[in-house]
This record gives sequence, structure tokens and C-alpha cells, in this order.
Amino acid sequence: MPWYRVACCHELPTGEGLRVETPGADLAIFWADGRPVAIDDMCLRCCASLASGTVNGSRVACWKCGWEYDLFTGAFTAIPALRLDVYEVEIADGYLYAMTNAGPEVPDAPPWISDPQRASGE
Repeated sequence: MPWYRVACCHELPTGEGLRVETPGADLAIFWADGRPVAIDDMCLRCCASLASGTVNGSRVACWKCGWEYDLFTGAFTAIPALRLDVYEVEIADGYLYAMTNAGPEVPDAPPWISDPQRASGE
């Protein structure tokens, strides 16, 4: 799966979401527990953008219907078997990079982002 540079770190304010379109998916990106997280940007119930939702710790509530999702697992909190896709996010050189499901890899991604040993800190 390819990495995409999706935003500058300063574009993602604490307590708010950021909607990002990539060839592989439309993402909702948030800060949760001090790190960036990304999930599908569409509520399973009403198809509203979750990036506009209310963040409470490690959960986001849909602004339209109120359904809550766990930002780390993508699970709908009332029925955990219903879940959104969750995407890996890394920070490098002041940018947020997300790994998505389709499309070509960005040519300007830092080389370590595709190196599993360096990305994991080994």
C-alpha cells in the first residue's frame, strides 16, 4: 500500500478533524492521545463526514447522527463489529503521511517511511 503526504502538521488542530482525499480513500485525520490517526471519512449510518465530528479523547462522534467511533480501531462504539478502515499515519519533516489502499506511491515520501526497520525504530 502506498504512502501519501496528506497535510502539514500545523494544518491539523488539536480537537478537530481534517478531511483529506487520496486516490485510495477519503480520510478523516485527528490527533488522539498525542499522535495522528486516520479513519474512513464517512459515517456508516448517515454518510456524513466524520472530520466535522466532535472529538472526545480517542473517539469521534458524527456531527449529523451522533454515532461514535473509536479512532484507533474504527469500531462503532455501540456495535464493535461495525467498523471503519483505519490507516497508518507517520510524521516526517513536519508533514503527515498516510498509508492508503490504492494508487501510486508519492515520489517525495521520506525514504525511511517505506523502510519497516527504520519506521519501527529498530
